[in-house]
Amino acid sequence: MVNLNEYGGERDATDRTADSDGGGYRMITLRLPYPISNNLYWRTRVIKIKGKWTAMTYVSAEAKAYKEHVSWLAKAAGVKLLDCSVAMGYVLHPKLTVKGEASKTMLDLSNAIKVTEDALNGIAYLDDKQVKEIRASIGEPVKDGAITVTITPIVVVAAQAGLI
Repeated sequence: MVNLNEYGGERDATDRTADSDGGGYRMITLRLPYPISNNLYWRTRVIKIKGKWTAMTYVSAEAKAYKEHVSWLAKAAGVKLLDCSVAMGYVLHPKLTVKGEASKTMLDLSNAIKVTEDALNGIAYLDDKQVKEIRASIGEPVKDGAITVTITPIVVVAAQAGLI
Protein backbone atom coordinates (compact mmCIF):
# COMPACT_ATOMS: atom_id res chain seq x y z
CA MET A 1 0.00 0.00 0.00
CA VAL A 2 1.11 3.55 -0.71
CA ASN A 3 0.44 6.09 2.01
CA LEU A 4 -1.54 9.08 0.75
CA ASN A 5 -0.09 11.47 3.34
CA GLU A 6 -1.78 12.57 6.53
CA TYR A 7 -5.34 12.09 5.27
CA GLY A 8 -5.50 8.47 6.30
CA GLY A 9 -5.96 6.65 3.01
CA GLU A 10 -3.76 4.18 1.20
CA ARG A 11 -3.77 2.71 -2.28
CA ASP A 12 -2.33 -0.43 -3.76
CA ALA A 13 0.77 0.47 -5.77
CA THR A 14 0.16 -2.45 -8.11
CA ASP A 15 -2.95 -1.25 -9.95
CA ARG A 16 -3.55 -3.61 -12.84
CA THR A 17 -5.42 -3.18 -16.07
CA ALA A 18 -8.51 -5.37 -15.80
CA ASP A 19 -9.22 -5.77 -19.49
CA SER A 20 -7.00 -7.53 -21.98
CA ASP A 21 -6.95 -4.78 -24.59
CA GLY A 22 -5.75 -1.99 -22.27
CA GLY A 23 -9.03 -0.09 -22.41
CA GLY A 24 -8.25 1.76 -19.22
CA TYR A 25 -10.36 -0.10 -16.67
CA ARG A 26 -8.27 -0.71 -13.58
CA MET A 27 -8.63 -2.72 -10.41
CA ILE A 28 -7.77 -0.56 -7.43
CA THR A 29 -7.41 -1.25 -3.73
CA LEU A 30 -8.00 1.48 -1.15
CA ARG A 31 -7.63 1.48 2.61
CA LEU A 32 -10.30 3.85 3.87
CA PRO A 33 -11.11 5.11 7.37
CA TYR A 34 -13.31 2.96 9.56
CA PRO A 35 -16.90 3.52 8.36
CA ILE A 36 -19.48 5.28 10.47
CA SER A 37 -22.29 3.18 11.89
CA ASN A 38 -25.30 2.63 9.67
CA ASN A 39 -27.32 3.92 12.64
CA LEU A 40 -25.53 7.28 12.27
CA TYR A 41 -25.93 7.36 8.48
CA TRP A 42 -29.64 8.17 8.34
CA ARG A 43 -31.67 10.63 10.40
CA THR A 44 -35.43 10.99 10.57
CA ARG A 45 -37.47 13.93 11.74
CA VAL A 46 -41.18 14.62 11.79
CA ILE A 47 -42.33 17.84 10.19
CA LYS A 48 -45.67 19.43 9.47
CA ILE A 49 -46.47 19.92 5.77
CA LYS A 50 -49.78 21.54 4.84
CA GLY A 51 -51.24 20.62 8.21
CA LYS A 52 -50.14 16.96 8.08
CA TRP A 53 -47.32 15.44 10.10
CA THR A 54 -44.83 13.66 7.85
CA ALA A 55 -41.70 11.67 8.62
CA MET A 56 -38.71 12.80 6.58
CA THR A 57 -35.55 10.64 6.34
CA TYR A 58 -32.29 12.24 5.26
CA VAL A 59 -28.53 11.63 5.18
CA SER A 60 -26.83 12.82 8.38
CA ALA A 61 -24.01 15.35 8.62
CA GLU A 62 -21.70 12.50 9.76
CA ALA A 63 -22.56 10.52 6.62
CA LYS A 64 -21.91 13.54 4.39
CA ALA A 65 -18.54 14.12 6.09
CA TYR A 66 -17.54 10.45 5.70
CA LYS A 67 -18.53 10.46 2.02
CA GLU A 68 -16.56 13.67 1.41
CA HIS A 69 -13.48 12.20 3.11
CA VAL A 70 -13.78 8.95 1.10
CA SER A 71 -14.25 10.98 -2.09
CA TRP A 72 -11.07 12.95 -1.47
CA LEU A 73 -9.06 9.80 -0.70
CA ALA A 74 -10.42 7.93 -3.73
CA LYS A 75 -9.67 10.80 -6.10
CA ALA A 76 -6.17 11.23 -4.62
CA ALA A 77 -5.58 7.52 -5.27
CA GLY A 78 -6.57 7.92 -8.92
CA VAL A 79 -9.99 6.30 -8.78
CA LYS A 80 -11.96 7.04 -11.95
CA LEU A 81 -15.72 6.84 -12.31
CA LEU A 82 -16.60 3.48 -13.86
CA ASP A 83 -19.57 2.90 -16.15
CA CYS A 84 -19.35 -0.91 -16.15
CA SER A 85 -20.31 -3.64 -13.69
CA VAL A 86 -17.95 -4.01 -10.73
CA ALA A 87 -16.94 -6.64 -8.19
CA MET A 88 -16.27 -5.32 -4.69
CA GLY A 89 -14.01 -6.82 -2.07
CA TYR A 90 -14.10 -5.58 1.52
CA VAL A 91 -11.89 -6.32 4.51
CA LEU A 92 -13.10 -4.65 7.70
CA HIS A 93 -10.21 -4.04 10.11
CA PRO A 94 -11.44 -3.69 13.71
CA LYS A 95 -10.05 -0.95 15.90
CA LEU A 96 -6.97 -1.93 17.86
CA THR A 97 -7.27 -1.54 21.64
CA VAL A 98 -4.49 -0.25 23.89
CA LYS A 99 -3.88 -3.90 24.83
CA GLY A 100 -3.09 -4.65 21.17
CA GLU A 101 -6.28 -6.67 20.63
CA ALA A 102 -9.26 -6.23 18.32
CA SER A 103 -11.98 -4.13 19.91
CA LYS A 104 -15.01 -6.15 20.94
CA THR A 105 -17.17 -3.24 19.73
CA MET A 106 -17.23 -3.53 15.97
CA LEU A 107 -19.60 -2.67 13.15
CA ASP A 108 -21.59 -5.48 11.56
CA LEU A 109 -19.80 -6.43 8.36
CA SER A 110 -22.96 -5.92 6.26
CA ASN A 111 -23.50 -2.41 7.69
CA ALA A 112 -19.87 -1.47 7.00
CA ILE A 113 -20.27 -2.65 3.41
CA LYS A 114 -23.42 -0.59 2.83
CA VAL A 115 -21.97 2.61 4.30
CA THR A 116 -18.77 2.24 2.26
CA GLU A 117 -20.69 1.30 -0.90
CA ASP A 118 -22.86 4.41 -0.51
CA ALA A 119 -19.77 6.57 0.12
CA LEU A 120 -18.20 5.37 -3.16
CA ASN A 121 -21.44 5.87 -5.13
CA GLY A 122 -20.86 8.55 -7.76
CA ILE A 123 -17.09 8.40 -7.13
CA ALA A 124 -15.95 4.91 -8.14
CA TYR A 125 -19.10 3.92 -10.04
CA LEU A 126 -22.11 5.80 -11.33
CA ASP A 127 -24.60 3.87 -9.22
CA ASP A 128 -24.34 1.04 -6.71
CA LYS A 129 -26.60 -1.01 -9.02
CA GLN A 130 -23.36 -1.67 -10.94
CA VAL A 131 -22.10 -3.81 -8.04
CA LYS A 132 -22.60 -7.38 -9.27
CA GLU A 133 -20.34 -9.28 -6.86
CA ILE A 134 -19.37 -8.74 -3.22
CA ARG A 135 -16.75 -10.54 -1.13
CA ALA A 136 -16.19 -9.52 2.48
CA SER A 137 -14.27 -10.58 5.55
CA ILE A 138 -12.96 -9.39 8.89
CA GLY A 139 -9.25 -8.60 8.84
CA GLU A 140 -6.54 -7.90 11.37
CA PRO A 141 -7.11 -5.03 13.79
CA VAL A 142 -5.38 -1.72 13.04
CA LYS A 143 -5.05 1.56 14.92
CA ASP A 144 -8.35 3.50 14.60
CA GLY A 145 -9.81 0.69 12.42
CA ALA A 146 -10.14 0.77 8.63
CA ILE A 147 -11.82 -0.85 5.69
CA THR A 148 -9.86 -2.09 2.71
CA VAL A 149 -11.86 -1.93 -0.51
CA THR A 150 -10.96 -3.56 -3.82
CA ILE A 151 -12.92 -2.38 -6.86
CA THR A 152 -12.60 -4.67 -9.87
CA PRO A 153 -14.26 -3.70 -13.15
CA ILE A 154 -16.14 -6.54 -14.81
CA VAL A 155 -15.44 -5.91 -18.46
CA VAL A 156 -17.28 -7.98 -21.03
CA VAL A 157 -15.35 -8.13 -24.28
CA ALA A 158 -17.47 -8.82 -27.35
CA ALA A 159 -16.41 -11.86 -29.36
CA GLN A 160 -14.64 -11.04 -32.60
CA ALA A 161 -16.70 -11.96 -35.68
CA GLY A 162 -15.66 -15.26 -37.21
CA LEU A 163 -14.04 -16.66 -34.05
CA ILE A 164 -17.13 -18.35 -32.70
